[in-house]
Amino acid sequence: MGRVSKEVGTAVTARTRGTAKREPDRAVFPEEKAHIQHIGEVIHAWNCAHGALYRVFARIAVDSDYDLALELWHTASSDNARRDMLEAFVRARLKTRRLTYRSGILWALTALNQLTTYRNDAAHAEMIYYYDRMAPGMSTKRKTAERYERAPLSKHWRTLRGDLYAIASYLEQVDFSLWFDYPRPLVRKPRLGLARQTSARQQAVNRKKKTASRERQRMASKSLRVSGANEED
Repeated sequence: MGRVSKEVGTAVTARTRGTAKREPDRAVFPEEKAHIQHIGEVIHAWNCAHGALYRVFARIAVDSDYDLALELWHTASSDNARRDMLEAFVRARLKTRRLTYRSGILWALTALNQLTTYRNDAAHAEMIYYYDRMAPGMSTKRKTAERYERAPLSKHWRTLRGDLYAIASYLEQVDFSLWFDYPRPLVRKPRLGLARQTSARQQAVNRKKKTASRERQRMASKSLRVSGANEED
């Protein structure tokens, strides 16, 4: 028994033990390579859209002071918070003769809010090669896995990428038009494939629902804090 223990103890040494690999343990299948490429292109397009949002934000919020704009932009902890911050400035600053810009930027923000789920699924879901296709891994959220089962990324990544690039291009023209004080953006709002086209009225309805939902969450959180304090007393 002592001999066996000694052999087991010396079986793995500094010379014989393996090293952490910097590549997958097995050859990457073509489907995996395509999935990785799709994710990369979607994230690049997403970043382009938010880069265009930042330039619009700098133009509206701080009159093109990009150093100050950058500091303000990154006080927000997420892309969602940055979009909310830009929306607040748009509603406060763009009025009267700039209503066309106001409508267009709010449209872009609404579209990006709708596309967030697709982007997050692509960026955060663990995906594995399962027999002949890519499938959600064990750590993937159930709702994300259900969405992937209904609509795999491979089926809509081009549309998602195209929507994001189109929004980025539109916002760049909005920024350019604001800079030269044109009466309206130089390009029309693009037609999107995955984001629903919503009217200004519907956008207003959606915003009211969003505000009401946040208020309910705030009140519920406040109620929990109060009840917790009472229990401690």
